[in-house]
Amino acid sequence: MTNYDELDKLLIEVKLRHQLWDSVTSWEVEREEWDVAQFHQLDQEELTREVNRYVKSIQQLEKGLPENEVVPILKTKVESMRAKVKITKICNYPNGVLTGNIVPLRSYL
Repeated sequence: MTNYDELDKLLIEVKLRHQLWDSVTSWEVEREEWDVAQFHQLDQEELTREVNRYVKSIQQLEKGLPENEVVPILKTKVESMRAKVKITKICNYPNGVLTGNIVPLRSYL
């Protein structure tokens, strides 16, 4: 292995660690916004897209980083929200019982 190969490997690991840091910090901010949001204010497609973006990021982190304590914690949080997204979709269907409800999402989850 040449010095350039080692440098490339190190660069990839640093990028993944940076991705992990960004994912954890942005997850906490977004999660807080979702927790206090009203049902009618949630954009279900955007919510689904964002959660799926985190799922994809976690898959990359699990594959590329050495085993650590942070990725599993983030994964647990994201998977929990992923399950809740399904509930919020049902509650926001046009013919759903809770359509237009203005109670914060946190009170249902």
